[in-house]
Amino acid sequence: MRVSTVVILLVGMLVFWENQKALANSELNSILDTNTENMSIEPSTYSAEVGEKIVKDIQIRFVNDKGKLVDDKGQLIEGRTQKDFIIGNLKLKVGQVFREDVFQEDLQRLRRLKSFDKVKVSLEEDATGINIIYDIQERRFPSLNFGGGNSSDYGLYGRVGYEDSNISGLGDRLNASVQLTREDIQFDSHLTSPYRRGEPNRFGYSVRAFRQRDLSRTFNDDIKLANGDRVREGRFGGSVAVLGAVNDWDT
Repeated sequence: MRVSTVVILLVGMLVFWENQKALANSELNSILDTNTENMSIEPSTYSAEVGEKIVKDIQIRFVNDKGKLVDDKGQLIEGRTQKDFIIGNLKLKVGQVFREDVFQEDLQRLRRLKSFDKVKVSLEEDATGINIIYDIQERRFPSLNFGGGNSSDYGLYGRVGYEDSNISGLGDRLNASVQLTREDIQFDSHLTSPYRRGEPNRFGYSVRAFRQRDLSRTFNDDIKLANGDRVREGRFGGSVAVLGAVNDWDT
């Protein structure tokens, strides 16, 4: 009888322990389900403000050889170069985001123009953007030069030269020279209208014409003319070229 009572007691304890275990698991699952339903997982987001400045204005100012904006009479220095032509050579435009690399490219491009002697730049920056100010000193064009002398080859001679690297304020260049002797006239002229970045559909061009007369490269000193002069050769020529831009360089 004691054995039966003990067995019944052990079975009862096992059943009670299993029920408590199941109840505990059920309550735990209920808690987990409740927390899962009420919990919302939102992805993490990261934002960073980028301090991009917009080009508000581009100003072109001309200065004299003293770096002044006005002359001795207080008048603003007026440049020969058209401002639209200068701005057309720039890649960085008003309304675009300022970029240091493009800004430096523009500065070097202006300094390569033969019509400018010096190009300086300053930046005015505020909360709304950047103003770019170019101060430009132009070279003095056109220029005339005269020369002459006495040569043992062809005697007395005179020479006139003309140079202009900013025709019409558009950077067109003309170089011409004429030499006069008692026997001949020689000349060499070269006109170049470069490719303009501000007019991408327009090609530049270059035209040259010349007439030269010099001692013969074929006959030596042993061969002379009937009057005793050395043999000379005259050459006429010319060329025409079309100009464009390759990798930001004029060609």
